[in-house]
Amino acid sequence: MTAAFLQSELANLISDSKRKHVEVKAASEKSLTELKSISVTSETQLAGDLVRKPYFIEPFILALQSSNVKLASTGAACLQRLVASTAIPRTRLSDILQAFEIALPLALEVQLKVLQTLPSLLQLYAADLHGEALARTLNVSADLSGSKLPVISSTAGATFQQLVTTVFERTTTAASSKTHLSENGSEAAHGSDDALKIFLDICALLAEQKPCFVKLGNLAPPAVLETIETLLSEYGAWVLQDANILKACSEWLVPGICTLIENSTNYGVVVRAFRIALIFATQHVQKLPQAVGELLKVIHRTTDRAANSRWKRVLSLEFFKNFCEDFDALRTTFALFDLDSDQPSIVSDLMASLVRTASEDPSLIGLGRFSTTPSTSLHGRDASTDIGALTPSISTPGKPATGISTEWSSVTTACLDMVDRANPPDVPGTYLYTLVLGCVAAFSDGLSKFIMPLSLPNRKSSKREEPEGEESDDSNILRRASMPNNAASQKYQQLINPLDRKDSSKSDSVELCAKMIEVCWPAILAICSTFLNAKLDSYYYHILVRSVQKLSQVSGVLQLDVSRDALLTTLAKASLPVNVSSLMNAYYGTRPALQSDLDAHSEEDDPPVRSPIASTSQNALGPSIQSVNVRNLLCMRALLNLGIALGPTLSLAAWTVILQALEQIEALVASGPGARTSQAYPNKIDDPETSASTNLVTETTAVDTAKRRMVEGTRTYSNRAFSTFCQALWQMIEDVMPSGQRAPMSEETSNDERSAMNGLPRPKMLTHRSLRSISSAHTKSAALEVDVRFVLGMIERLASTNSQRFRNSTAASTTWNLVVDNLLLLHNSSLLPELRLQCVHAINTIVVETCTLATNDDDEVEASAQSFVVVQYGIPALHKQIRNCQRDLAKDSNKADIALKTAQSVLEALYNVVGSCGESLGNGWSEVFNILDTVLSGSQELSSNIEVPLYSAAFKVVLLVVSDFLASLNTSSLAALLKLFDRFAGQQADLNMSLTTSALYWNVATLIIDGTDVLEPFNFDAGASDRLGSSSTLWRGLLLGLQNQSKDSRTDIRNAALRMLAKIIEASVTCMSSMGLNSCLGEVMLPLLEFYSTESGTTWHESAQQELRDIVRIFQAYHELILDEKEPFVKTWLKLSSSLEQLCNLEDLKITTAVFDCLSQVIFSLCKSSKASTFDEDERVLVSTWTLWQKSHPASLKSVEPNETALASYETLLLRILDWKFEAVVSSAEIGNELLKSVRTSVFAARHGQYTLDVRKMSSEQEQSLEVIRKVKSIFHGQEVVFAQFIVELVSDVVERTIPGKLKNDSSSASGRMPTGIAFATACVNELLTILQASTQGQKVWFRLPLEQTLELSAELANTKYSRISLNDNDPLWRKGCSLGVECMSTVRRDIESPSFSVADAAHIEALGPAINTLATATLEATNLDTLPSERRPSVEHIQQDEQFDISKLWTMHTSTVSVHTHSETPVACQKQYVLLFFHHSLVAKPWYNDLAPAFEESPLANITKIRRGSIRSPALPLRREICYEALKCLFDFVDKRRITEDCTAKQKNTLEIAKIAAPYVLLRVAHTLKTFIADQPLRNLEHPHPALQKELHLVLRGYVDLSVFDEAFVQSARDLGCNDEFGNVICKDGKSHLRLLFPLVTKFEQVWRSMPRLKKGLAWQDHAHGQGVEECIMAWRGRVSEGWGPQF
Repeated sequence: MTAAFLQSELANLISDSKRKHVEVKAASEKSLTELKSISVTSETQLAGDLVRKPYFIEPFILALQSSNVKLASTGAACLQRLVASTAIPRTRLSDILQAFEIALPLALEVQLKVLQTLPSLLQLYAADLHGEALARTLNVSADLSGSKLPVISSTAGATFQQLVTTVFERTTTAASSKTHLSENGSEAAHGSDDALKIFLDICALLAEQKPCFVKLGNLAPPAVLETIETLLSEYGAWVLQDANILKACSEWLVPGICTLIENSTNYGVVVRAFRIALIFATQHVQKLPQAVGELLKVIHRTTDRAANSRWKRVLSLEFFKNFCEDFDALRTTFALFDLDSDQPSIVSDLMASLVRTASEDPSLIGLGRFSTTPSTSLHGRDASTDIGALTPSISTPGKPATGISTEWSSVTTACLDMVDRANPPDVPGTYLYTLVLGCVAAFSDGLSKFIMPLSLPNRKSSKREEPEGEESDDSNILRRASMPNNAASQKYQQLINPLDRKDSSKSDSVELCAKMIEVCWPAILAICSTFLNAKLDSYYYHILVRSVQKLSQVSGVLQLDVSRDALLTTLAKASLPVNVSSLMNAYYGTRPALQSDLDAHSEEDDPPVRSPIASTSQNALGPSIQSVNVRNLLCMRALLNLGIALGPTLSLAAWTVILQALEQIEALVASGPGARTSQAYPNKIDDPETSASTNLVTETTAVDTAKRRMVEGTRTYSNRAFSTFCQALWQMIEDVMPSGQRAPMSEETSNDERSAMNGLPRPKMLTHRSLRSISSAHTKSAALEVDVRFVLGMIERLASTNSQRFRNSTAASTTWNLVVDNLLLLHNSSLLPELRLQCVHAINTIVVETCTLATNDDDEVEASAQSFVVVQYGIPALHKQIRNCQRDLAKDSNKADIALKTAQSVLEALYNVVGSCGESLGNGWSEVFNILDTVLSGSQELSSNIEVPLYSAAFKVVLLVVSDFLASLNTSSLAALLKLFDRFAGQQADLNMSLTTSALYWNVATLIIDGTDVLEPFNFDAGASDRLGSSSTLWRGLLLGLQNQSKDSRTDIRNAALRMLAKIIEASVTCMSSMGLNSCLGEVMLPLLEFYSTESGTTWHESAQQELRDIVRIFQAYHELILDEKEPFVKTWLKLSSSLEQLCNLEDLKITTAVFDCLSQVIFSLCKSSKASTFDEDERVLVSTWTLWQKSHPASLKSVEPNETALASYETLLLRILDWKFEAVVSSAEIGNELLKSVRTSVFAARHGQYTLDVRKMSSEQEQSLEVIRKVKSIFHGQEVVFAQFIVELVSDVVERTIPGKLKNDSSSASGRMPTGIAFATACVNELLTILQASTQGQKVWFRLPLEQTLELSAELANTKYSRISLNDNDPLWRKGCSLGVECMSTVRRDIESPSFSVADAAHIEALGPAINTLATATLEATNLDTLPSERRPSVEHIQQDEQFDISKLWTMHTSTVSVHTHSETPVACQKQYVLLFFHHSLVAKPWYNDLAPAFEESPLANITKIRRGSIRSPALPLRREICYEALKCLFDFVDKRRITEDCTAKQKNTLEIAKIAAPYVLLRVAHTLKTFIADQPLRNLEHPHPALQKELHLVLRGYVDLSVFDEAFVQSARDLGCNDEFGNVICKDGKSHLRLLFPLVTKFEQVWRSMPRLKKGLAWQDHAHGQGVEECIMAWRGRVSEGWGPQF
């Protein structure tokens, strides 16, 4: 508020009042004068000054009273500003209220201004507005609420509610502050009275009574109800303290609410009434029990389907859902009404109505025999008329959606929260059922949150005494209660019954909860049973299952057995398919029957007690087959979780429910029908995008996890609880147990359970049990099999988890006696063999784990006590099983199979027992060996297929004893152990056992060696005396035993014995002399070689090879000791040679290889010994060795297998002999030729394996052969050509064999192939290059190499450039060949150009022409490149690299070749062929038709000046173009006279002859290029020739112009071109004849060149490098021709 605003408004009043409202004008003028007289410094100062001027507001009051809308609007606006600024004098408040009352009938604007002013007025002047003034203030807003204008009525209602709230807020605030009350007692009293009067008037108005304080007749009912709701929710505790208010609520308010709920059809009114009722029911039921009880009864009646509309039923169910969520209120209501016989039952009636509602329309919720996924509408959905109501909208007419789903059964906003609607919303038909489900869920959740925190042990007192209204989240509590702790140090927290806590402050509430459960569980069970068979989606189904689980858990904690068992049964039923009978029958029909007497279960017997599950599953389901789905598994998981949480308190009957349901689920999941996903009943209840099979697997895993946790939880059970669990398991198979032989029960078992176990009626939950009276004997037997299998599996897990119990001898009644003895009895029953074996496995598991725990105990005393338990209970239990098996075999020999498996399992357990408690067994060892003796003695009478497994199992125990406890055995035990070795090694059935026995000799040998200083040589005969004592006796028996095993017919046994024999001999060397070691070799090991040479077969040969390797190893390691004495060594060597020769006579490739390797390595080792003189002195050693080598070439063997290793060994042996005695062996060239012949035989007789390749690297036999060649080379001094001829022929033959089509695999062997020899050939070429290098030192090359054959070989190798043979990319063979040829030609050139060259020497090179031409052709051409397939063609870079290599070698070869031709009488045809070779390869593009004459080779200059017709074809260019330019250079070189000197007359003569041959072809080559350009380029116009042709044209012209030729060579060419005969006489000797002969052609070329169109700005190809070069050549040609030519003509 500002002074300017007030001045402006006062001025407006003055101007608007005029004459009609003189009093307004006068008052305004006076107020304006007062305002102007005030000196304004701030708004606060202005307000303070105006408060002291009561007359200042007079014009505004008069304006409101003037009935003039404009004046009243101005006055109301000003008063609003003044009130907000507290500038109103308190004495004028009544005048302002009066003015407001007068102005109410005016326009909308004035009414809104008045309503906006009232809250500020009441808030800022609260102390002055009480009593009548307050009533007048409220009346203003109440009167306006009856306006017909919605904006006014709604605003007035809101203003009224705000005013009333302000009054109550002020009153409660004053009442809560004692200081404030003491200072302003009268003000607080006035406020309290006003507030109570207002509330009483509102109550009276609702009950259609006349208000006394405020006139509320015009107030709209929604506004009244909303005000009541606000006051009760915010100030209800204070308001209901007054007795009058309580009376008014009881007599007026609550009955009024009831009337509105029952009779009103106004949705907004009814919604607010329900909300008020909810406040009374949840917050004030104890203050108004009768009224609230009547209210709840009225609301309960609205749930009736027949008498109420759907929306009102929805409101009532939402009310009860919210009511159930407030568990304190629900519990209080139950205590006030349901427990009082004089009061109506509220909670129980509510549950009954929920039951009726849940089942009123079965088709709508898809009620059936089982729960499935809801089905959607087939016609889509309409858009909802109320956006905020539903998510999504309800189904359209047509086929409606059935079932309860979040897609169509839920709403985004509850109807109780939609208070502003005028009409009820459209709700889904199934929304009612979600509310019923919500009520049940809220009831169960409330119980769980209240009870479960009180059931935990060791709670602090502060938490124990927490207020009842505070409820903690139970998720952690349930998790802690149902999940056993994995840590061994933490004990499982067993839940405590809160009813037992009498000293707790909540004990009364707990008892009340227990009574509530007893009253309500039948109704809740009925509701849950209904929904468990309805169509629910995943969300609601999980809510349902959690509700049942929570209620069951609370019932179990409170030990309410009836409700707990009923709910457990319900979950058990839901966990099984409804057609479980047919599924189980189908499953049992495929199982083998038990071997028991099935007559005891005949149809005439009384049928057993049927479980609720069985009663629902006996009806036929028609053709539909339901499988186990995710929902069944979800219920099963909930059932198991209850077993986890309530396990220690569950009774025998409860455990029976859980275990039998679990058994059937496991059977169904494991069976075919149960594991399939049914199409009619899909498993997919979660995300539609997720596959049903994935959900099923996940839930199955969860069930398995819950089962495991349930079993793990038994670890902390008391003995009584553990006994109950075990008894429930044994009860499931009582029909199978031998009659009257069940083990005694635990002493802690309750009397009720004893009665149940002694035959009194008890619940049986297995569905298939009821089938036994109507099914076939086979089906009943199969059902018993499933029972036994399940029980045994549970017992095994149970025993594994409760291993600690079995350690305690005081708990024997619940462990060894109850579990193990029953298992032994079950093992003796007529079960299937596999089930009896499962019993055996369970017993053995208990024994083994008990032993393991005893070993791991840190307390030595405790460990000793537990070892006593093992010896007292464990090992005897194992022995009992063995004796039982022997008794079974004595009665029935057909039980040998099960006896075998039982014995195996017992021996396995015995192995674990010995391994765990071996060191602490003490006297138990005798029992251990008794068990082994019993097993082995009984197995001798059995067949071999039974004897072997028993021997193996017993041998495993013996192995453990030998490895870990050998030192603990005395002498007699050690002797017995050796006897066992003999038995195990001699048995013929188990190979591994005999093998391992051979290894066990090492343990005994170690003991003997460690205990003996010297082992003297002695007689190895079996009848030797024992004079050497026990150690020598054991040693002799050890070696002879291994020697006998080395002759065993089984290969592996022989080889193992051989290895062990060698190992023991090597280990005992330190205790032996030279004679002793030689005797061991000659008397123990070498006789074995002679024995093996008499046997045939691959396996015997392998043993011989093994023995040879052992002998080599001994020679290599102990050659010094062996050679220490000559006579024993020579005797041993001769015996070794004789034995090896006998082995070679076997003609076996591998044996021969092993013999050569053996000799090679032994000779090598002995030669480097310091006592090698002993080896060299006796000639018998060399003679025997050389004779053996000569007789045993591997090529002579008739074998088709790969022999490269044998050949390599053969050549290696030769090298070792040559290194040892070279002079004695090689005495002449004849022996050298014999050795080379042997090498050739080895090279060409070699056969390699399928996956070996000798391209990059030589094979082993090739390397050794090459070494032999190098070593023999020294023999051929003076006969080097013979040696080189051998290498050339060898390489040529190798390459010839390698060419594709000639290298063929031996058809007689699929495992061998001929080698390529590429790497070997490369190495041999290197040897030839070495010979060439040696020839440069004086001796001419033709005396060291066969030149013609060498050049032919080089050409042959060069032609393999792009052939399909394998080549080494790093060093290709063709490059080696090319280098060899070029190096050979260079050496020849050097020798012929030397002064010592003579006519006699020329005879050696005259015949080289054809070979040279062949080599040149191979160098110039890319042989086989065009014929290669695309996938094998090398890259362009590779081809270019090869081309550069050829270019690097070509010029050297060319110059050397010309030199050869000039120094020898080479035939002209050969020279001409050489020239044509370069002519052809100098052509860059393939000639077109008529480019060359048909017979140009004979008449090269025919039609040389004739220009063919032009063509624009694309030239056919080769990949290798650079070598064409190099060939052009060589072609020009033939006629170039600058390469010779003037003093070489003879050489010049021969060179001129070659130039005459080449001259016409040089002219033709140049003319061809020019004519092609003249013919084709004019047609191309601006298109440039190919860059390769540009370069060719440039190089041809440049090379031709730069030539200085033999002019005499062109005389005949001039005649052929038509020149007169005098051309030769008048021709200049200036070397330019070639230019003059083609001058007419070049003149024509120049005309074409000059006339060609060109691009400007340097873009023409003629302006580039080659074009400029051509231009320069043309000018040079003209210049050179004109020089010195004119005057001579």
